Amino acid sequence: MLAKYIHDVNADYHRIRQQIPLGVLHTKTEYDRAVAVLDDILDEIGQQETHPLADLAETLALSIEA
Repeated sequence: MLAKYIHDVNADYHRIRQQIPLGVLHTKTEYDRAVAVLDDILDEIGQQETHPLADLAETLALSIEA
């Protein structure tokens, strides 16, 4: 059961990574893309700390900061 769960999560994560540059940013292009995506997410969620995308925004911001 855990193997199927991991397989499903891996597929979902791959789809997310195609749109949102999570993880270590290696190039200026990746950095610029991450900043643009974060800006779009912040435009969507505004100041709603409980918005479902708030954790994603924070995670992406931490990647950008690093």
